[in-house]
Amino acid sequence: MSLPAQIENMRQIVQSAGAEFAQLAQIHGAVNFEREASFAIGILKDNQYLSGIAQSSPDSLKRAVINVAAIGLSLNPVHKLAYLLPRDKKIILAVSYIGLLKLATDCGAIKWAHADVVFSGDKFESRGPGVKPIHEFNPFSESRGELVGAYCVAKTTDGEFLTTTMNMLEIEAIRDRSDSWKAHKTKGVSTPWQTDKHDMIKKTVIRKAYKTWPMTDHRRFDEAIAVSNEADPIDFNTPTIAAPSSDRDEKLSQIGSMLSELGRTEDKFIEHAARSFSRQITSISELTDQEIQRSIVMLNGFIDQKAKT
Repeated sequence: MSLPAQIENMRQIVQSAGAEFAQLAQIHGAVNFEREASFAIGILKDNQYLSGIAQSSPDSLKRAVINVAAIGLSLNPVHKLAYLLPRDKKIILAVSYIGLLKLATDCGAIKWAHADVVFSGDKFESRGPGVKPIHEFNPFSESRGELVGAYCVAKTTDGEFLTTTMNMLEIEAIRDRSDSWKAHKTKGVSTPWQTDKHDMIKKTVIRKAYKTWPMTDHRRFDEAIAVSNEADPIDFNTPTIAAPSSDRDEKLSQIGSMLSELGRTEDKFIEHAARSFSRQITSISELTDQEIQRSIVMLNGFIDQKAKT
């Protein structure tokens, strides 16, 4: 296929996401389809490897573009909030640590947050989870010593501080359990843990810290974490407790009630879910626990939007 034909094909794939994108974007009004489609096509045109994967996996490209609307973070390369990346022969949407922090402030969870890495030559003093830490260093130094950990400090809307710290043993244990690092070690596959080490460390501590933040509207942030987990799962090694079947049944029943409130049939929702989750689904009972949670987040947004009109 010639280059102009490839570009036109990618344009058609991206445009096919337009209707669903517009529907999801109405929930928060943070992104515009025409602009994001332009960014997506520009990114693909500039990256031959990425465009090749898009050609072979058009559904994954479409889903990644739709995920932009779901979380409301722009693909604008200047802002560095989210990226289209190749993963397992598919296109995925990856959320940067900068994007996660922007979402947290947009959702009203915090006023601001800052994450940074710490070296042995730095002066770092943790003064407890409710106090801003002391971190002093020379940013122009060519050698700050050995990388020893990272922290995230957030200021709440009440003016309080929430501090989370992680040492390198904790961070590397999480890295070692990630699929991308395992692929790097066994197959030599490039991983952001290798190419963007500091950013991945910051993202790791942020994804631990956000659990302590007082979310007022957590839906977009939850969706971003779900999307981020698809791109690069982070396992904090917390013992997994299977949800009781009654809890799962209750959530499935909640989805049914929400569909009734929206005037939508289960069949139509299943069609949408199959496209969103890029797999065959014949009934809501086949949804995974994560897909159930994402569906509830999405439907809640549609209900809120309907109430405003």
